[in-house]
Amino acid sequence: MNKDRINMLIAEITKNITWEKAFNSLEDKLLTKSLDSLVEHVNFKERELDKPAVDIFNLQEHVDDAFDLELFELVEKLPVWQNEYLEASKIFSEALDKIKENASETCKAIKTYKDEFDNELRLYTSTSDNINFNTLYARVCLSDKRLEAIVKALKVNKIEIQEEYNLLCEDLLILSRFAVRKYDRHNAKMDELRKQLKKQEKEKYKKIFHYKDLVKLAIKQGFEWVRTSGDHLIYRNKNQDIAIIPAHVSMKYGTMMSVQKMIFTN
Repeated sequence: MNKDRINMLIAEITKNITWEKAFNSLEDKLLTKSLDSLVEHVNFKERELDKPAVDIFNLQEHVDDAFDLELFELVEKLPVWQNEYLEASKIFSEALDKIKENASETCKAIKTYKDEFDNELRLYTSTSDNINFNTLYARVCLSDKRLEAIVKALKVNKIEIQEEYNLLCEDLLILSRFAVRKYDRHNAKMDELRKQLKKQEKEKYKKIFHYKDLVKLAIKQGFEWVRTSGDHLIYRNKNQDIAIIPAHVSMKYGTMMSVQKMIFTN
């Protein structure tokens, strides 16, 4: 404690200030400075959490609407949201570290205020008479409880948006599993559709292995003979589409299917 403060306290004592008034003055200064420090910490916390809060709520809105998206749009956006969540989580974690550091510094400042209060009160009681120490002790205990409540408010046990981050993390995991299941079901449906189309394709074409039967089929579909090239018969329809039929008595399955595709596709 500096000399000016000591001289001021001695001057107050000589003015016959009662110990109750002196205590009230010291306590008021202690609690006022402590509350001011608490308010500064709260403002600091709000500033640090502003961006993480905005990021998390914006991202949550996207995720809430995600179940109505089409599969491929969901698959496209999900990795983007996951990256945004990781980035927001990083910023949130950095903000928490800063808040904890600021809370620690604020606690140290309040402890300094308390030490000043104790020293000044000790100086006063050592040079003053007519002090009711039972009452003084009760007042000190009450003051300590008030100060303890202020310090308790500084503890970073629970940040309001922490729960929002946890819920969003769970939502993204659920959404990922949902997208995987939806994608698997889509692939299963596409596989089944391909099988059906393949089956229909096979059923569409008749098992005709003699070239004369294929000729009859081509004529029935509107094709007319144009010319013969070697052992291949060239047919054309009114749209100028060509169908080439090998003049084989017994042609292979693949060849037969190719000829019929030319006839029916055209």
